Amino acid sequence: MKCNIIEDLLPEYADGMCQPETAEEIEKHLKECNSCLEKFERMQKDTMENELQNMDEKEINKLIEERSAAKKEKNYKKADEIRNRLLSMGIEIMDTPQGVKWKRK
Repeated sequence: MKCNIIEDLLPEYADGMCQPETAEEIEKHLKECNSCLEKFERMQKDTMENELQNMDEKEINKLIEERSAAKKEKNYKKADEIRNRLLSMGIEIMDTPQGVKWKRK
């Protein structure tokens, strides 16, 4: 297969959506073509980074909710521990009248 066809098929291949025969052709091509292999590896890396980013945001929001609950219960020690954990993750939180805001350092 030609590079332009392989490049068009890479997203489907990465998702496991290709027919077995097509997947075999793509794998064969990737072994022989560094350019397409680099594109495929870059695509996989970008996908993994996006997934990690989304997981991080879910974890951050969960911790912020736990901190808010601790503050309501006047458990300031736990709230401070959560704030410190977020700081260790590179997350700065700000208590505002509109609620808790956060940003990456």
